[in-house]
Parts: sequence; C-alpha cells; structure tokens
Amino acid sequence: MRGKWKRTPESRAKTSEAMKEYNAREDAHSKTEEYREECRKRAISLGSRPPDRTGIKPSEEHVERIRLALIGREVPEEVRDKISQSVSSIWSNPESVYNSEEYRETLGASHRGKYGSQTTTGSYDGGYFYLCSQFEHPLAQEGSLAEHRKVLWEKLGCESLDCEHECHWCGELLIWGGCEGINVDHLNGIPYDNRPENLVPSCQGCNVARARVGNPIDWIRV
Repeated sequence: MRGKWKRTPESRAKTSEAMKEYNAREDAHSKTEEYREECRKRAISLGSRPPDRTGIKPSEEHVERIRLALIGREVPEEVRDKISQSVSSIWSNPESVYNSEEYRETLGASHRGKYGSQTTTGSYDGGYFYLCSQFEHPLAQEGSLAEHRKVLWEKLGCESLDCEHECHWCGELLIWGGCEGINVDHLNGIPYDNRPENLVPSCQGCNVARARVGNPIDWIRV
C-alpha cells in the first residue's frame, strides 16, 4: 500500500553497503592531486573558498535557509574547538590557496569599487579610492581626498589651488576647485587605476562626454 511500505533489514543492509562504497570512492578522489588542483583553480577564479567535493556552489537561498535554521541553536564546545582548529590550520599552512598571492590579488580585485570596501589607508566608493587622514592637503575635504586627485596634483607639480593647467582634450585653461575646475580623467576608464601616466587634467564637459562613448584614448572633442 502506498505510504505504508516498510524497508526490510535486507534492503537497509544493501543501501548501507552501497553508500559505504560511494563514500569510499569520493574520499579517495578528494585526496588526489588532480582534485586538489581543480579546487585551487576554481577558488582562485571565484575569488572565494574552494567549492565542496560536488563542485556546486550553494545558492543564496540555500545559505539563507541554513542561517535561519541555525538561529538560536547552541553549538557544543567541542564542535567550536574543531572549527577553530580547522580554520587555523588553513590560514597557517603556507601552501594553502588562501595564502597565495594570486588568490589575494583576485580577492582584492573582486572588492574594488564596492561601496564600503576598506583598507588601512582609505576606502572605495563608486569605483574610486579615497584616502583618509589627509587634513593637510589643499584638496582634502574633512580629511578625505580622492587618490586620483592627489596623484594628478603631484604629477602637475601644483603648490596651490590657483595652479593653472589646460584641459588635455580641448585646451581650456583650468584651476583646482569644484566641478568647473580641474577634473581628473582616467585615460583607460578604470576609476581605481591611479598611476600618474593614466591621469590627465580635464574640464568637466570633456570628462563627461568622453565617458559617454566608452573613454576612448584617441577621443577628440567635436
């Protein structure tokens, strides 16, 4: 009868044996160098932790269901110790993927431009990096200063806000101060690439107009 079927001892034994064989194969596979290398490459490409043995990244809904299910649940002290030891072993292992320069660079790139991403010297906002504690700089506002403005200031050799320079695109003469003053234009269009050679002075009109067409380096104002 449907819904009333009961598993026999023989059926349970067969299922148990099949699961043991499956788990043994999975465990053997997870210890191979091929599997570890696959996990390492996937972790680096994702900029996150290596996926589980299935290679499937859990969905946000699945993670949220687990989080809600764990609210109010007490974790035994021995379990906490095991988790702590496991995490410590990962970060203390010099061969761990998390300690590779390649992984750190990928992780850092994935955070660039995200609101609230912070470092010890400043934070990213809208793709631009803002330096903190720049109270002595003429361009700073309440100690905050966009890094690209500071770099261009030094590149042009400016000593005061009255420092005059031509717009790189149209030749209009500009000074520092406000939207109508010197705008800093990134030649390659990447807002966090603040290398001196990538920054040029621009008027607001040229800066906006060039951005609208994808920031071509050979752009000419019509």
